[in-house]
Amino acid sequence: MFSRFFKRPQFLTRNILLLSLVSFFTDIASEMLYPVTPLYLKEIGYSMLAIGLIEGVAECTAGLSKLFAGSLSDQTKKRNIFIQLGYSISAIVKPAIGFVQGFWSIFFLRFSDRIGKGIRTAPRDAILTDESTPETRGRVFGFHRSIDTFGAMIGPMLSFVILFYFSSYSMLFYLAFIPGIIAIACSLYLSKEKIQTENPTQSVSNSKPRLSLTLVKEFLKKSSISYKKLLGGFFFFALINSSNVFLLLRAKELGMSDLHILAAYIMYNLIYALSSYPFGVWVDTHGYKKLYLASIFVFALVYGLFGTPIAASWIIIALFAVYGIFSAVEDGVVKAWLSLHIEKEHRATGLGLYMFLTSFAFLIASTTTGFLWQTLGSAKTFSILSLSALFVLLYFFFITIEEKTQK
Repeated sequence: MFSRFFKRPQFLTRNILLLSLVSFFTDIASEMLYPVTPLYLKEIGYSMLAIGLIEGVAECTAGLSKLFAGSLSDQTKKRNIFIQLGYSISAIVKPAIGFVQGFWSIFFLRFSDRIGKGIRTAPRDAILTDESTPETRGRVFGFHRSIDTFGAMIGPMLSFVILFYFSSYSMLFYLAFIPGIIAIACSLYLSKEKIQTENPTQSVSNSKPRLSLTLVKEFLKKSSISYKKLLGGFFFFALINSSNVFLLLRAKELGMSDLHILAAYIMYNLIYALSSYPFGVWVDTHGYKKLYLASIFVFALVYGLFGTPIAASWIIIALFAVYGIFSAVEDGVVKAWLSLHIEKEHRATGLGLYMFLTSFAFLIASTTTGFLWQTLGSAKTFSILSLSALFVLLYFFFITIEEKTQK
């Protein structure tokens, strides 16, 4: 009787479900700390430029490791070891940030955490791609992102409770170890890899795996025009899309308490989680471009309003909720769209290259945003970023993308 109501969707394979659970528990740990870490750093004396630099360098490091981990994963035909290693590193070092204060100690731990993320992300997304079809690609990435983001919603809720009752950052960082360990345990149950090439007659090379930019250049040279157009546009937008910590710090500047900021961040993650899967289903039927254009408009609108002197906390919470719609598209739909234009045997490399370039752009964006904040003030900074996003919208409006499918 109950099986009729709780029947597992056909697209939801064992690995997709396990990877979603791994991401769910990892994001509980991450998001217990993410919204309070910039507030903690500011409290112990870090400038806006220093916070932006730490975030930017950390993400750029993650991007570089995503590129090389993706290339190694494709060469070795292995995914699980990269996923398990990457999640293990992050689970251990992320909470340790709360127990140090020196710039280089925090920098090293944030650097190590992003290395862990970089090692795991491209191989994980390659598994999601391999276990989906072009007709289910959007919903697979959307489902994974949705479950991931429910974890991201629970994390700040736990932070809210801990800070409300105990007012202790230390306890928060201690407890963040627990969901991270559960995530590692879930990753151990992934099915053994069965990676095949696009061409069944193609033999697997026995040569030693290499960390070489030449291999990436060769891939880029062979890649489709549509892949290059999308990659260029996503890189262009990443130069504008700085760290979300600036939104949190702007909310603090506008007079919100730490608990209200956590409430806003919970609302952001709730909308993000609820939107991800429906958007994935929508693009499988209607295509990607229109939804992506709408998401860029939402980004420009939210950043533009954050550039105004908002007084009411409920308006800021509403803006975080609307911003969740943008993130649901940016973090889930984008990779599904791009993966359609990458040959199967190069998927981890192609996705890794995208992540590296956008992470490098993120370094520029976050550092620039921190610099502009210190020199021009926060209001002008958000207004500049809002206007810049409109140029990205125009780029994607005018380019043509051949929506090819793959087996």
